[in-house]
Amino acid sequence: MKLWFLSICYDNYAMRPRGLLNMFDPEEPTIYDALLQERPFLHMMLNSRATRNEDRFYAILPLTKYKKLVADHAIASWGITNDVSVRLVLYRLVSFEEKLTLLLCSILPSLGSNVILPSFAFVYQDTNFDWAWQLSNGAPTLIKAIDLITPTVAEDDKKQDQLVHLKIVVPWSRTFTDSAVEHDLDVSGHALACLGLTDLLDELVTVFVPITVHNEVTHHTLGIKLFGHREQNKWIVLHRMVDLVDVPPSTTPDVSTVSLPAPLHRTLPHRSGSLDTLWSVKKEVDQVFHIY
Repeated sequence: MKLWFLSICYDNYAMRPRGLLNMFDPEEPTIYDALLQERPFLHMMLNSRATRNEDRFYAILPLTKYKKLVADHAIASWGITNDVSVRLVLYRLVSFEEKLTLLLCSILPSLGSNVILPSFAFVYQDTNFDWAWQLSNGAPTLIKAIDLITPTVAEDDKKQDQLVHLKIVVPWSRTFTDSAVEHDLDVSGHALACLGLTDLLDELVTVFVPITVHNEVTHHTLGIKLFGHREQNKWIVLHRMVDLVDVPPSTTPDVSTVSLPAPLHRTLPHRSGSLDTLWSVKKEVDQVFHIY
């Protein structure tokens, strides 16, 4: 019935099918394939045209594996007011692969945009969704865990360490660190003030966190650039697409038997020519980052 309807409504008569179609055959694609394929749940939620942001949950959740949440009448209590709150709710609901897609969709190659909290959810580009979805469900990921932390605290008593934030876990040998640059301070001044880091500017660093390998031949790795304080473990996302090559092996050594020279840094080739180096002086098996 979908095919019949599309055949009538399609305004290019010359391209209408003249017989039965072998639908979704990769060897013989048709003009209707994309229209007839079901969109992923995350795509429907992020790109909904609902008048109210809350309505997309009422309309779409009952049709998905998350439909049990509707019966609990929880949607009204989620505080959905804008696109950012939609993405924060999705971080709580969806699977690890879908969280990875959300994180990849927040990458915005821009050197002029100010960082606004929550930095991991504030930016979203729908044009990024297709490749982010394919990478999250196809290429091996370099992140071990993604969790949204939502402290329960009264609004009038909210403290800096009680803000909603994202906790990600990555293997110790997979991150790259560098000193802060003036531009990073310029675009993130307001966010740093919200996190209480304005008095620690000399101690701030940037860390590249690989997310996924998007070219297994060249080892090009797509990731996010974090900016923050290592001891306090407070980070924000610098909305810059970063592409590194020669990512170290993912095998994690037994830290109880391995002694690491300090400091040990290895300069890696980098597309932008920056001086990111391997953060190899850390001895934890995993690294945990709290991203605000």
